[in-house]
Amino acid sequence: MVHGVASSVVSASIAAAFCFLGSALAQGQDILQRPTETWRPPDGTYAAPDNNFDEVCGEFGDFILELSKKAILSNERICKIAKLTDTAPGAIRLSLICDDYNLAISLGDPHPYERKFREVMLLKRIDTNTLSVRKTLYGKFTAPAWQALYCPEEKQRWYRDARERAKSEARKAAPR
Repeated sequence: MVHGVASSVVSASIAAAFCFLGSALAQGQDILQRPTETWRPPDGTYAAPDNNFDEVCGEFGDFILELSKKAILSNERICKIAKLTDTAPGAIRLSLICDDYNLAISLGDPHPYERKFREVMLLKRIDTNTLSVRKTLYGKFTAPAWQALYCPEEKQRWYRDARERAKSEARKAAPR
């Protein structure tokens, strides 16, 4: 009789342990299967928040981020985003393939229009409108990170309007 009671207690303990373990595994799977929230900075023009901020924004900023089109534009550089990687909450790494005519010329490239450069841009969210930006030049991080502020909506509108005008003019100029 004692043996039967002990056996029942052991069986009940094992069953309780399996129930607990099953519950814990189910909760763990639920946590693993929940989608993580990803951060993406908004498309648009960005400029360093210094004394010339408004002026630079009026000239389409220090750079234009177009994640939706997988592109980054700055000065005389056009970069296609080859890969976007989430590196941490509020941080992404962009692998870029860039055309940089001036850099190609400075390197003595005989075909500067054909030269492509593999670069990396790191973006970290500081707040809703501010990013930390760090970019390689010729594949190397040569400068520290800097802050970029999303330009005011009026300047964003100027850029969008100019982009649409350029598209319209290109369609009109295209041979039919």
